[in-house]
Amino acid sequence: MRHTQGRLLGKMEGLGFHLREEATLATLTQDVIKTSEIEGQKLDTQQVRANPA
Repeated sequence: MRHTQGRLLGKMEGLGFHLREEATLATLTQDVIKTSEIEGQKLDTQQVRANPA
């Protein structure tokens, strides 16, 4: 999975900063969701990306 993420990030080098940042956030969000499923918890995107402030 990390290898795939690295390849994706490498391909995004030509994109604008905002789009690259959003794609990185989406990748990390999915990683957290998948990890939580492995641990027996079910989180959705809103829970993971919510701002606690």
